[in-house]
Amino acid sequence: MAQPHEIHPEGKSWRRNLLPIAAAGVALGGYDQTKDQFETVRKIITSPKVARVVCATDAGREGELIFRYNLRGGQSHKPVQRLWISSLTADAIRKGFDQIKDAHEYDGLADAARGGAVRTGLVGMNLSRATRWLSAKSFGWTGADAYAGDDCGA
Repeated sequence: MAQPHEIHPEGKSWRRNLLPIAAAGVALGGYDQTKDQFETVRKIITSPKVARVVCATDAGREGELIFRYNLRGGQSHKPVQRLWISSLTADAIRKGFDQIKDAHEYDGLADAARGGAVRTGLVGMNLSRATRWLSAKSFGWTGADAYAGDDCGA
């Protein structure tokens, strides 16, 4: 999830009048340190040599969400299947491929994960800024930690 300042420049300032931060659509952000890895994944999932994409992440919401974010960010429109396994033995992997499903069957799981991630992100962004503002005001911090009007001091 993108940080407030990545969506709107005024989000860089921790000001009380900018709270609450609300999601008007979820913007995705990336990290500089993983840019090269993401570009490698993007090239693979958009390659004309690749006919379908298989999601083989951890069996759960977080793995599903990371996969979906990569698929969306990579702008792949290829058919997607979901390999759901909890063991990495050769037999479990074979059985998983025998029972592979269309990824759309896991849309509910992806939606739940997305909702949880957005909720956690918004609560964290709002509470950290509100707590900073209230602490600066309550403790009379000055200097770099000053409370000046609606400014949170960060």
